[in-house]
Amino acid sequence: MDKYKSGSMMTMPTFQEIFQRYRWGPIRNCPGRYRLVPSGSVSVEDLVGADAPVYSYRSIHAHDTVLVCELADGGIISYMRKDGLVVHTLNDSDGFARKIRQLEIHG
Repeated sequence: MDKYKSGSMMTMPTFQEIFQRYRWGPIRNCPGRYRLVPSGSVSVEDLVGADAPVYSYRSIHAHDTVLVCELADGGIISYMRKDGLVVHTLNDSDGFARKIRQLEIHG
């Protein structure tokens, strides 16, 4: 799936490409969803590339600001805490769709 940003076309990375580049642990009771281990100072742009479109949302179902980047076959959903820590989750297509519905995010 191709995305456009700033007038240029880019190909988004796949779930598998990002899964292989970083260390991810499964999220218990959430099939198709993984958490970056350890959390730290990595940004969403570090994970997917500087030109990837990242959208910020507020959800009544999350205490933190939610950052979303859709991949070719899933997506990154990150939670920006008030203390500056960002918790990243990598989601396959089913896990991504399920969590976006749960957060009631509409873009």
